[in-house]
Amino acid sequence: MPRIHVIGAPGSGKTTYARRLAAARKLPLCHLDEIFHDNSGTAPRKRSVSARTEMAAEFTGCQKGLYAAKNQHT
Repeated sequence: MPRIHVIGAPGSGKTTYARRLAAARKLPLCHLDEIFHDNSGTAPRKRSVSARTEMAAEFTGCQKGLYAAKNQHT
């Protein structure tokens, strides 16, 4: 299964484009917010770098989002 990443500035249409692309190609869609943040508890928190890396590596399909960091270990 292909892995497609849709990136762009806030408000640029990433979500709309990724939804249409995933539907057209019959691929699952993953928002990077779902990988970056752990919303399972009462307050959202950032996942560890190792957890984010593992989740991203396991996913195939269409990923949507934009994350950049000054330090790759943040």
